[in-house]
Amino acid sequence: MQNGVDPIKPLKTDRLILRAFQENDYESVYAYTNSIDYVNYKIWGPNAEGDTCDFLKKTIENYDVEPLLEFSFAVTIKETGQLIGGCNILKNPLHNDAMIGWILHRDYWQLGFGSELAHELLRFGFEELKIHRIWAACDSENYNTCRVMERNKMRKEGHFIKNCSARGQWRGEFIYAILDEEWQVLSKAIS
Repeated sequence: MQNGVDPIKPLKTDRLILRAFQENDYESVYAYTNSIDYVNYKIWGPNAEGDTCDFLKKTIENYDVEPLLEFSFAVTIKETGQLIGGCNILKNPLHNDAMIGWILHRDYWQLGFGSELAHELLRFGFEELKIHRIWAACDSENYNTCRVMERNKMRKEGHFIKNCSARGQWRGEFIYAILDEEWQVLSKAIS
């Protein structure tokens, strides 16, 4: 246990369990990272088999790093245990802020899973990690991810033009964020 938080403690939502990655997750992880259709809006990928092995190895090793700053979770369906994606929250202790990110297998897009897991990452960050500000970045053409952040009451704070390069093409990037005091107001309204 580090920072008062068990890094492999599963997080649960109505339909999902966010749990630590395991070595035997290889096939499921490779399934959502190996196609340009799935990673089109990412600056990495598509992943080769070795990339997936490296990702799992580094992620699992990271669970023992102290202090733990990157909390990486496999996204699984609560009813079946099927691994459908990955997500993380990367803590920056200098500013007490954190970045969240996620990817889902295309078969699970537009079913509300992205909004559900993002909400849980925000809850975890604010309520358990005691983060001051949480932000996320996405490709400026990725409408669905923008909607996930907006559904979670994150505000668009910036639009960076041709900010990152992916597959030989410059891409724009949106930055969304929410503060802990805004989260507290939202949490009270939901309760």
